[in-house]
Order: sequence, then structure tokens, then C-alpha cells
Amino acid sequence: DTDELTVENAIAKSFDKILKYQLDPIWHQLNAKTKRLIADLKFLRSVLLSVTQQDCVTFYNMLKMIKENITVGTQMSDWLFLDASDSLFLHAKDRVFGSSKKKDSSKTETLNFEENAKWKPLCEVLNEISNECTDEEKQMVIVIVNDDYVSKQLIDVLTIGGEEYLYNRFQRLFPKICAEMKSNRKTRKRKLKDDEQTLTQMIGEKDEDEEQESALSISELEKKFPKLFIEFYPIKHSVGNHFRFQTLCDLHHPKYMVFYDGDMELIRRIELYQALNPKTRIKVYFLIYSGSSEEQSFLTSLRREKEAFEYLIREKASLVLPEGIDGKSNDHPDLVRGSSLANETVNSRKAGGQIRKLEDQKVIVDMREFRSELPSLIHRRGIDVVPVTLEVGDYVLTPDMVVERKSVSDLIGSLNSGRLYTQAQSMCLLYKKPILLIEFDQNKAFSMQGKYYFTSSASSQNVISKLILLTCHFPQLRILWCSSPYATSEMFELLKVKREQPDEEKAALMRVEENASELSISKFNPIGYDFISKLPGINSKNIWPILNNVSSIADLVNYSEEDFNKKLGNSVNAKTLWKSINEEMVSDVGVSTSKFKKTWKSRKT
Repeated sequence: DTDELTVENAIAKSFDKILKYQLDPIWHQLNAKTKRLIADLKFLRSVLLSVTQQDCVTFYNMLKMIKENITVGTQMSDWLFLDASDSLFLHAKDRVFGSSKKKDSSKTETLNFEENAKWKPLCEVLNEISNECTDEEKQMVIVIVNDDYVSKQLIDVLTIGGEEYLYNRFQRLFPKICAEMKSNRKTRKRKLKDDEQTLTQMIGEKDEDEEQESALSISELEKKFPKLFIEFYPIKHSVGNHFRFQTLCDLHHPKYMVFYDGDMELIRRIELYQALNPKTRIKVYFLIYSGSSEEQSFLTSLRREKEAFEYLIREKASLVLPEGIDGKSNDHPDLVRGSSLANETVNSRKAGGQIRKLEDQKVIVDMREFRSELPSLIHRRGIDVVPVTLEVGDYVLTPDMVVERKSVSDLIGSLNSGRLYTQAQSMCLLYKKPILLIEFDQNKAFSMQGKYYFTSSASSQNVISKLILLTCHFPQLRILWCSSPYATSEMFELLKVKREQPDEEKAALMRVEENASELSISKFNPIGYDFISKLPGINSKNIWPILNNVSSIADLVNYSEEDFNKKLGNSVNAKTLWKSINEEMVSDVGVSTSKFKKTWKSRKT
């Protein structure tokens, strides 16, 4: 659904959520270029927001760092090759140093800062409120900003002035340029224009005293506005208390609010507070850039809110609710156990199509699996769930069948860490039918790779390659692919048809006690382990006495048939292993190679 992926929604605050919601089901199928384009969209939205939120010096520094961090080995974003990117960098520089067209032939760098357009109206609004206040008590003014950075910025601007604030920011972010401009002033002098100043004139004698660059405290802000108590409320505050705004209004009963940055949620909260307190008259000031993306974003949020209410009204007018949806009666469908299969049709000839009667079945479930929804889904299908702390596997379906459940993310982590190899080895050692269940999210695509491309690499870092190696090492291991937990519960029910029920006491005792150290393959030579495991007469059970008692393969060759019989505990396997090592490779009957020769006759043309 691409109806919401429009330019109008691209500048809205919820565009990232819309894009994530649309691409989350197929995110693991996207290639690197598509993911890079999505990351570029997110970054360009932050740049668009920074144009109005940050000052010109900070914004230019951010773009300058992006350009300087580009190296030969880095993957460059596609938007850097567009003409609009050059215009963006050029205009950001002009906001700090003035227009490049006005530069004279001497090319002397001068500073001509462009202040944010909202700074001056904010000062005028606060002065207007201060003049209106005739009471002796201070009036609280809530200034609503986007984040903590903007609040600190405005405190500095209101106390020391916008021009002085930009000078301090420039000196802090560009110390080398300041030093060069100071040296150029000594060697090169020219007559300045009316709208230009040198660096020394701008910063005065504050070069040696860096401590004076810091912002003045809030107490000095109160000295400048003695009749006001200014409280900055960041929309994205780090405290995470959503009731902070309501608490401020209830405690201080403010009469003035200034929206430096617009937010629809806070507007509705102010309307609610005004409705609950009709005697308190609130005066609200709204600062917004006319004809900008900020205005369009606010109008888009208004339109989406209106459409949401209209949709709720239409749905409620035609909404039909089941009688037992409240769950008070026993007729609720979610409370019925033993539900039929998804593809099973009801036969009306069998007692009016009643729900089929299942035998007394049970599944032994590990205690740690109850954090997922699968045990509850198994219970809904009429199968008893027995919680037991299992050492091997997650679900025991029958006395011979054990299941290890893995999600896609857990599967990748287990393959990279090697934990899945140890789990598969213990399951194959203790059960006849070990199963690896790979369970996908029901809201995501049911595939490991993309639909329109396929990787042909067989490296060890590839998940598919590691799964192939796992099945090669453990041929008896079966892999189940399930699209959702609902499909898994249905699959478990099918696997238990006409099979014995597991015993929870025996399942709890299924562990490797004496040979627990044998499951750690890392202590053995991997080449020697693979060589010995492929020898005739060696299996997954009798390999451990050989590995623990043989120092090397040369030592293994010198063993007699009796020694093999003592280690393996089976005379047939011992004889097979001894013969494979000691019998001659070439038989006595010679094989003539002359019969393979073919005489070629020349053909006359």
C-alpha cells in the first residue's frame, strides 16, 4: 500500500513510522541500496527540521562535517550527487559568511550571521506579556519547544542576544577559522562596508576569556523579565513523564503560553485544560514560518486528525459486535478448546457438525517458553501443556520426538555463536527424532531471502550455508518451517496423531551428566574430530571414548582389535574399524587397463 507514501506525508513527523510499518514485513529481504535510500530519507528529514530548529552556525557545521567525513572507502549517499545538495551547502555557508556574490577581490572572510526569524518575535511576545502584567505576583509563561537543545538555545538568546550567541557558537565550533581571520586582520586591512564587521569587532576582547562564552543562568533571565516566570517545556523531553504538562498547569495555572514549535497533542491538552477551568483565560501565541514545511506539517496533522475522527464515526455507525465479546459467558470462541484445523470442513452428518473430540494429549514445554504465545495456542487446541525445566529441547511431543524452537533473529544469533550446534548434538544424542523449528513472525514475509534476487555465495557468514552445514553434520535432524505460532500449534497437533504421549519425569531426566564435557567440541582438534567421525564403525555415541583416550590419529592406528572392542563396547563396530585401518588398499587381483583402451580407425572422407 503506497497511498500514504506521498511528499506531503514525507515532511510529517509520523513518516518514519509509516515507512517502517510498510517495509517491516519485508525488511530482511531488502538489499543494501534500498536500505541506504531509506536511511537517506530519514536523514534528509532531520536536515529539513534542523533548518528551522538550529542556528545558522550549528547547521553549517553539521553539513561541513558530512562533507569532510567522506573518504574513498566510504559508501556515498546518492543525494550528495544532486544539484540540490550543492545548493544546500552553498546557502548554508552564505547564512554564516554572507552572500558569496558580495565578496570583493581580496577574498577576506567576514562574518554576516543570519539570525533565526523566530528569535525577534519571541522577544517581542515576552515584552508584550511583561507589559500586560500589572499584578505584583509573577506570571508564569510556558514556552513550548521541540527539545532540550532548543530550550537552552533560547535561554542564551534571550539573555545575551542572538548576535552574541552566534558569535560564541562560531568561535567554539570553528576555532581555526577564527585564528586565520585574526591573522588576516593584522596583515590585510580594507575599508569595510556598512553591513560588515571584523571578527575582533564582533567578539570584542573576549578571545582570552572563554568562560564568558557560556550561557547565562536562568536567574539572569528572570532579571531581564522580572514580572515573568518563564518555563520551557520540551516536547521530546528526556524525563518521559507525559503528565508533566498537566502537572504544570494544575500547579501554576498559567495564563500565557507560547508555541515556539507547534504540536497538535499539546494544543488539544490546552483545550481540555481550558474546558475544565473556564474561569482561567489562557492566551496562546503561535509562532510558525509562513509557507514553510513546518506549516505544511502542522496542516497535515490537522487533516489526519480530521480523517481519523470521520473514519471512527463511519465505522461505529455500521459496527456489529458479537454477543459474547465481553468474555462474561462461556460461549466466547477464544475460551473454547480443541478448535478444528484451519482447512477442515464440518460434516453435518456427524452429530450435527460438532467439534471433534481429541484424545487426552499432552506436550511437555520448557518453563522458559511460556514467555511466548505458543504454549497458550497449544492449550487452545485441546492439548494439555505440562511445564517442566528441560535441559535438552524446548518441546517434547512424544517419547522419541523433541523440538528446539528458534525465531529468525534467534536462529542467526545461535548459528553465529555455535550454540545451535551444541543443542543439535545433544538432541541427536538423546532422542531418535530431533526437530529444529524455525518460526517466522506472522506479520512478516515467510522467506529467508528476497523474491527477486538470490545470493550465490556459500561463505561461512551466510545463514543458509550454515544451515546446510548443520544438516550435513546431523543427518537425522529435521527442520520445520512455520509461518506463525498458529501454524506451529497446528503442526504439533498433526505430529502427535496416533503417537505415544511423553513422560514428564523421563523428559526432565534427559540430560548429559557424565559426558557433559564431551559436548564441547572446541577442546578437540576440529580436523581430527571430522576425520575420526567419518571412519567406519564410528557413530555419535561411541566417538567420545575414542576422542578422550586417543592422543593423536597415529596413536589410533596402533590400536588392536581388542583395544577397539574395549573402547567402543561393540565387537562388530570394533572389527569394522580395525579392518578399515589395517587391510590393504589394493586387492591381489590385478586390474588390466588394456580393456579400457579404444582403438580409433581413420575414417575416409
